Amino acid sequence: MQLVINHRGVFIGKKGDCFHIKKQDQKQEIPACSVDSILLAESATISTDAINLAFEHNIEIILINTFGDPVGRFWHAKFGSTAAIRRRQLLAYNHPLGLQIVKNSISEKLTNQRNFLHDLKKSRPAKDFIKETIDVLNRSLLKIKKLNGIVDSQRQRILGEEGYSSRCYFETLGKLVPSRYKFTGRTRRPATDPFNCYLNYAYGILYSRVTSSIVLAGMDPYLGFLHTDHYNKPSLVYDLIEPFRIIADRCVFYLFSRRQVKTCHFDKIENGIFLGEEGRKILISSFNEEMEKMVRIKKRKVQKKRTIMNYCHRIANTLLNEPELMS
Repeated sequence: MQLVINHRGVFIGKKGDCFHIKKQDQKQEIPACSVDSILLAESATISTDAINLAFEHNIEIILINTFGDPVGRFWHAKFGSTAAIRRRQLLAYNHPLGLQIVKNSISEKLTNQRNFLHDLKKSRPAKDFIKETIDVLNRSLLKIKKLNGIVDSQRQRILGEEGYSSRCYFETLGKLVPSRYKFTGRTRRPATDPFNCYLNYAYGILYSRVTSSIVLAGMDPYLGFLHTDHYNKPSLVYDLIEPFRIIADRCVFYLFSRRQVKTCHFDKIENGIFLGEEGRKILISSFNEEMEKMVRIKKRKVQKKRTIMNYCHRIANTLLNEPELMS
């Protein structure tokens, strides 16, 4: 599980092989073996004993801001993998393998979006616009799969197809949520509508998981392929999060469609809104439940949270085993 502390005044200590969590008169013990990562927000306090316990169990501690984005990380001092992976990651940028990694990532994203819309259409057969968006996603998938060469030669085509299909996808979701929460598309920081407010926070949590998986797989989160290099921009995280955005999409959509969202979950800020404490509590609980669900991958069932790590390890192994990169 991902342990998220988003209440002011919470103290995290160590008791045996458990994290001892205390808030005023409330106490809770969580076995370290059941925790994948710890996210700290607001004004929480953690002891050095608890930090050492996290390191012993290879648990990353991440500081997040009001919007759920990571702003700092505690990690053990061991590198944990061979530097050869990062050397080949750099070489792959100007190699067809780099483009193939990008194509796979975006194709999985579009496929997941399409399958989600198929699921939604089963209970909404009269909504013809869902079928129209599915057709858009299918056309973009075909175009992306046909691309050849290296990333630089195809970047704008990929971004164009991905951008247009995503706009259609979110416009469709905006028409399917309860009428009081309808929206016309994505808004990021700050969100201007409740759906995007929830979605931005869920994506922030997801960024943390993807970053951790990339590092554990031995890759550099700042050496991306599709997303260009900028100062302090984790480009590879933006590349590899794409197939997993659907986890956040499904989680947030069903919170709205099942009418679990309330207006009191949001606080106003200049030019937008952000998710309040009660809203974060509901989202985090739902998100963790979604990550614990089982999915079938190549004839075996795994938890959704494990698919991220498996995906990153597959890419790392591909980089290591590509003959042309090893010469």
